Amino acid sequence: MRLKSYFASSVEAAIQQARRELGDEALLLNSRPANKEALHLGAFEVVFGVAETAAAEPPKLPPGALNEASSRQILNDLMALKDELARMRGVVARSGAFSISAGSLLREPELAALFWAMLEADLPPEQAQELVAMAERRAMRDAAGRLNVGQLQGAIRQQIEERILVAPELGNAGPGHRKRIAFVGPPGAGKTSALVKLAASHGLRSRRPMQLLSLDTVRIGAGEQLRTYAVILGVGFTSCDSIQSLGQALDEHRQKDWIWIDTPGLSRRDRDGREELAALLASRPEIDVHLVLSAAMRTADLLDAVERHAVFRPSKLLFTHLDETESYGPLFSIPSIAGKPLSFLSAGQGIPEDIESASVERVLSLVMQRIWAQAPQQAWIQGAAAGS
Repeated sequence: MRLKSYFASSVEAAIQQARRELGDEALLLNSRPANKEALHLGAFEVVFGVAETAAAEPPKLPPGALNEASSRQILNDLMALKDELARMRGVVARSGAFSISAGSLLREPELAALFWAMLEADLPPEQAQELVAMAERRAMRDAAGRLNVGQLQGAIRQQIEERILVAPELGNAGPGHRKRIAFVGPPGAGKTSALVKLAASHGLRSRRPMQLLSLDTVRIGAGEQLRTYAVILGVGFTSCDSIQSLGQALDEHRQKDWIWIDTPGLSRRDRDGREELAALLASRPEIDVHLVLSAAMRTADLLDAVERHAVFRPSKLLFTHLDETESYGPLFSIPSIAGKPLSFLSAGQGIPEDIESASVERVLSLVMQRIWAQAPQQAWIQGAAAGS
């Protein structure tokens, strides 16, 4: 990664200058007042990082390889279709357990409007159906038999609020104040960025010895990226090329108060890698495992990621990329289905400011703003009724 500093009279001006020159792919690493020697350049210094990627020529395939590759792709697509059909059968089977039916949704425009609003917020159909059924039981009806819209709204909000799970904490119970935190998750979820943001905002604030460990040997330059962050933060860094070397590094730095562990994004095929790493984490109960998920992923993909990473026994879920979506239903539905609380929420690339502790109020606000997006709600419900 190539680093470049920009000086200006304000942080915003420096950021604009960097974006014009480096583009939106540049990563904001740090912002601080300029030192005395550089004050003539500007009052603030903003440090950006740019990945150095070389354009690679696509490999030439041997004769017949295209047909083989196409066959593999067709097979993969068929397997994915099979998994999706199995999931849909499960949804249909579970939907029978709820008291509200498709016929009820057709007869009650208020319920239908709420149901589709929750689907728009990316809640799973079976969960939306359950919430609407419970709201229907709690709401009063007028003399004409119509449901009270305000009570429906309040019932939905109350149910979601009661079920939101949060635990914005780092570290498990261990000797003294020492904390060991590992981040696992699918490729591209933002594990490294989340680690650095939390290390900068929580670890450095404590002013206690800290070590960053990287097991990510899959992505080109991943270890060097974290090494660069370690230099900027002024903390120790170790690149581990195997599960065994990770265990050795944990032992070597056992006196450190903070140890942050970055792991590679493991795909569905990396079963051996998952099981070996999971065995190490399970043998060290002092390690607090956070499953990092992108809020921009579809609900079906998020549920699949939770299932694939269950072997790591994560205690918490950390959501990233909140700035890349407007549907925040998974912040409620995935923890609720997985039975694991939210720890932190990340949006943007700023370090460390673009990460926050998860709270019931924040999650409720994000989820409900999408459900009630077509305000005023009363007019929206009446419009749905008029169109029925």
